[in-house]
Amino acid sequence: MLYRRNLAAVLGATFLLFCLTACSQSAADASEEDSPVTAVSGTGSEAEGGLYFPTNMKNEIIWADAASYNIIDNVEGLYEQSENVVVAFVTGYEAYLDGNMPFVLSKATVSETLKGDLKIGDEIAIEELGQHLKGGGDRSVDGIPLLFPGMKVILFLGSEASLGDTDKTGYGLTGSYLGKFIYHPDGTIYNFSLIGGDPELTLSDVTGPLTEEEFRALLPQGSTTAGTSEVTGTETTAAETAAAE
Repeated sequence: MLYRRNLAAVLGATFLLFCLTACSQSAADASEEDSPVTAVSGTGSEAEGGLYFPTNMKNEIIWADAASYNIIDNVEGLYEQSENVVVAFVTGYEAYLDGNMPFVLSKATVSETLKGDLKIGDEIAIEELGQHLKGGGDRSVDGIPLLFPGMKVILFLGSEASLGDTDKTGYGLTGSYLGKFIYHPDGTIYNFSLIGGDPELTLSDVTGPLTEEEFRALLPQGSTTAGTSEVTGTETTAAETAAAE
């Protein structure tokens, strides 16, 4: 996967420094990077008690040079460079190491397809550099929150591929954290660059929360190929909607 190769070159020296600093942590902190852990929340739609929106901004930073990513200026650019764009509910995650680098492989259920061949109800895995910390918060690129069970998100993804030297497969985000948006419980939509951390990457046309209508107006015309408000709901294609009108 292209972004994994870019990250490996840029982060090699940085992560070595990070590891030297980390060795001074207590044994309890070190256990955060031990054997893989799986967490599950929700059933593929809204998690019990409503959508999860991160409020703990005490995140640690894994520095990554923004130049290692294809610089993307706006939502249309994200869309054009993505193979798949979906609305999904995050249901769980697996944390693991690939060499010295920590990764989180989040599991999600597709509830709407905006681009690509993924179908409603498909289970997908999304890889991010970083880890969830025991005391809350994340260690991540620029300190931006990672995906977490209970979130309803819009994901701009590449194609499914093998992940590094592991036996895992999954999807990478287009443009790092720019390629993920989250629904607030009040229905507004935020890019992850707006909800914490110290982002070096931003989108020129997303400077604050968006309504559903405002977000979809940023997508190329006709991008919504299928829609449903719940994973278990009835699929409605664009043609069926037009026929009903």
